[in-house]
Amino acid sequence: MTNRKGFTLIEVLASVTILAIVVLAAVFALQQTSVFSKVNHAKETNIQVARTVMEEIKANLKKTDPVQVQLFGQTIALTSLKGTSAVSLPVFYTTDQTVKIEVNGTKPAQSVTVKGTEYPIGDYFRLIQVTCTQVQTGKIYTLKAYVECK
Repeated sequence: MTNRKGFTLIEVLASVTILAIVVLAAVFALQQTSVFSKVNHAKETNIQVARTVMEEIKANLKKTDPVQVQLFGQTIALTSLKGTSAVSLPVFYTTDQTVKIEVNGTKPAQSVTVKGTEYPIGDYFRLIQVTCTQVQTGKIYTLKAYVECK
């Protein structure tokens, strides 16, 4: 019998199977990366929207005249946030309707004592909560901050 050079059918099948496993693992990893990227993008969008709304509230709540701000193409009245009771502004959406935005405000009940004098925090600040919900996924991001109102 002569010695033939080459691969047997079993060797070829084994190498093709190993190659297929490696390719499938790589495809799965790429798919998971894509999914995580979409989730992170949605979260970043919620965070950015919440920060934008909070910054507009912070910039305009101290004004003495009736305060209205333009947010995502909608006029939102902030006057009720200056009141003494807990309030919720009407729900509104981003321009592309992908994020639902809810704004709530409460007057803090705490007070601070400085050099023997007690100052009620609620006379100067409001606790503002901005909640952004991704419409498609239902992912929620909430941002809370004490905002100066006087």
